Amino acid sequence: MSFTVTIKEEIVKIESTESELIAELSGYIRNNSIISKDKITMTTENNFIVERIINSIKDIFDVIPKVNEIENLNFSKNTLYQITIKDEVVKILKTLGIKEDNKYLDTVPNYIVGANEEIRGYLRGVFLGKGSINDPKKSRYHMELLIDKPEESVF
Repeated sequence: MSFTVTIKEEIVKIESTESELIAELSGYIRNNSIISKDKITMTTENNFIVERIINSIKDIFDVIPKVNEIENLNFSKNTLYQITIKDEVVKILKTLGIKEDNKYLDTVPNYIVGANEEIRGYLRGVFLGKGSINDPKKSRYHMELLIDKPEESVF
């Protein structure tokens, strides 16, 4: 198991308040999803992340996402899990500060990351979706967050 997977397993065990979970979901979905007008689709190789996302969505929005195992066409032999949300999409995107008045927001609203705990929650979500970290005992120790959108990376 990679060092990144070990750290991500530790992260999903962190107990969080509802506002921290909203920030975490916002960071994850903003950076690791495909959003269409009627659904949100996310993909991960880690079943423990699937559980965290499903439980968070269920607890906050009373919606149960659908999960499918799909074939990984990359060189990795890991199973890919696809999480799809088809219910309450508009409400979820608005609550998570991703979309408002049919317009996608370039950056996260202050009410999502207003406190230090929420900022940490947001960064947890980004890391769970697009992050990696090398073992500090190795010579090339570093952490990466692969951000697709310039506005998001500046934020």
